[in-house]
Order: sequence, then C-alpha cells, then structure tokens
Amino acid sequence: MKSFKLINKCIAMLLSGVLVSSIAGCQEKVKTPTSGPSKVVSTAKSSEDDKNKRLEAPTELKKKYFLGMSPSESVNIPDNEWADYKELGVKSLRIHIQLGNIGYNDINPTFKKYDEVVKRAKEADIEVVMLLTYESYKSTSEKTDAGWQTILNFTKDCKKIIPVIQKTIQHFKDSGVKKYEIWNEENGMWNIDVETYAELLTEIYEKCKYTEKWDPNAILGFGGLDAVNVNGDDTGMNGGSRQYVRDFYETKAYKAFKLKYNRSPFDAFAIHPYNTFFLEKDLKVDYDKIASAVQVTVVDVMKEYGDEKIPIWITEFGNQDKEENLNAATVYEAIKAIYKISQVETLHWFKYCYGGGNGSDYSIVYDDGTKRKSYYSFRQAALDIAKSEQ
Repeated sequence: MKSFKLINKCIAMLLSGVLVSSIAGCQEKVKTPTSGPSKVVSTAKSSEDDKNKRLEAPTELKKKYFLGMSPSESVNIPDNEWADYKELGVKSLRIHIQLGNIGYNDINPTFKKYDEVVKRAKEADIEVVMLLTYESYKSTSEKTDAGWQTILNFTKDCKKIIPVIQKTIQHFKDSGVKKYEIWNEENGMWNIDVETYAELLTEIYEKCKYTEKWDPNAILGFGGLDAVNVNGDDTGMNGGSRQYVRDFYETKAYKAFKLKYNRSPFDAFAIHPYNTFFLEKDLKVDYDKIASAVQVTVVDVMKEYGDEKIPIWITEFGNQDKEENLNAATVYEAIKAIYKISQVETLHWFKYCYGGGNGSDYSIVYDDGTKRKSYYSFRQAALDIAKSEQ
C-alpha cells in the first residue's frame, strides 16, 4: 500500500499477455470457499479508558523481528503510537523514504526526521526496514492504459533513484538500519518492466556490496511483489506475479550478475499476498492459502535458480472488513497462520492507521484515535504465539 491517502487500492497487472486484476484494496473480494478449522476470537471493546490504560506487552518471539507494522506515517510518529507498538508487540516498522521528508533533495538529502524515527526504534528494540521507491526521488512516470485502469510506468525514470538509495544506505550504515526494500509493486501499479528492474537491482546490489561498498552488510530486498490472489483457486497463486519472477531470472542483467558473483542480487524477497485468507461470518477459517501462495508464486520459482533458502518478507498484508468481529478475527488468525510459515522472516501488517477518516478499514486504529477490536486481536495473536513457544 501507499503512504499517501489512497483509500481503495485497485491494482492490476498485464504481464506476459496475461491480464491479472489485482483487487486487494477494493471492496469486492475474490473468494473461493473451502473448509477449515474454526476459531472464535475473544476481543475487548474500545473505550475512553483505553487511552489511559496500558496492557501487558507480549514477550519476545523466537522470530524476534517477525511481527511488524506499517506506521501511520513514516516520520513524526507520535508518542501514543510508539506506546501502542510496545503494547502490541510490534518489533519491526516499514518506513518509507519520501522526498518531502528529506528536504525535497534527492541528491543531497537531509535525514533529520528519519534519524529521530531510527533513534526511537532502537530504544524500543524495533528494527527498521526502509522502503525506497517512486516516493524517494523526483520521479516521473508515463501513464499506461492497461485495459483495466491507467497504471504508472517508471521504466524510463527509475534509475534516477540510485543516488538517493546510495545516500540513504551510507547515512544509516552505523545506525543499526540494515534492511532495505528496493521499490514497491514493480510488477503492478508502480510499474517497471522486468528487464529494467533487473538492471536497477543488480546495479544497486553490486555498488552497495562489492564495488563502491556503501554498506557490505546491508540486507537488500527484492521490492514487494504485487501477488494479490485474483482467481481464488486451491493455491492462491497469482500467475502474472509468478511469471514476473521467472522473467526476472531470465533477464540479461540477472544472468550477467549471477555469472560474475555466483549469487542473486537480493538477500530477501518481499511479497504482498493479499486476498489469500478469509473467514466466514461465523468466524471460521474459510480460505487459507497464504503459505501455498508464497510457495507457488515465489519460492518454487526461486528454487529452480538455487534461491529457495532466501528469506521471505511479507511487507504488506491486511484486512478491510468493516464488521468489527470479522475484521478482528481475521487479523488474529492471519497473523498466526503467517507465523507458521518458516521461511517468512518478517510480516508488516497494513496498517496501524490508514488516514482518510473511518472509511479506511485497513486501520487497526482509526485516525480519530479509536482502537478497533483488531487492535486487541493483533496483540492477542502475539501473546498466544509467545505462549505456544514456551
């Protein structure tokens, strides 16, 4: 999802001649009923007392930095939100580097606002994953009619991001920040053709790790793949997304890099497998294809090229059911299901607060400060996971 105010996400992809309509943020969901185990979540009600009463924070999980969040904004995070992260057991934040927050200067950026975020995160033992994308530089795009809607194509422009990525990694080298996600949904709305994305990622990785050594210890992630499930089949696979991954491995840029360094130009693979988990109104799990979607869309392809052990980051996953009990139960069950996927290193839930009034039901806290039932079910999931590990 995007950091600016965009209430409905309707992403689609037209890859390799296959039209794939991505509808993760739309009100209508693709859903194929299947049988599944039942679980009714007990959730607390929000009240004015919540603002003054703090609950016991979950203990540390074995996957220490697994449970993450997309914050309301990437800078100027208020005190109450930091306190909520502690109460929720949040251990990772996905922070967007945005041009307006670095002085509108992508050549000589100023990181003062982000320094404060990194400082507070470090004090709270929360890791920071920095996202660098079209928001991070003075980007321009071409509007392309994909048949389902107009998408933004950054293919001709995207390499202009490299200087700000260099400055960002160098600036935070000694601050504890090590994880960087390079672009966001490059196969979807914020499009880069696969050959150009391979050129971009290989150049960044080579300069960061080998030639210019911006930070040889940085962990660079393949940009969050738009992998919205649109078919509702038995796997949850997005065929267009899978093809983009396969095509990446077959690009000239990738093959040249692999021949030179005997590895792939990423240390982790980020994916957004929306619409792979649903409950029925009675709160029974109806459709759970998160694990198979990750496996079939990404991991199986990676295995063909020797990358099957590379960690997976789910840098976006969320639920926007308006009905409070259904939304809360879905948050609870989905987090527990994702935690069981051994290869998933980090989950960033979308989202703490997605602005625009109470119309954005991805939020677990509305922008008027009201805590939804999903706030408490998120915390309960963390508590129950920790208890199961004892």
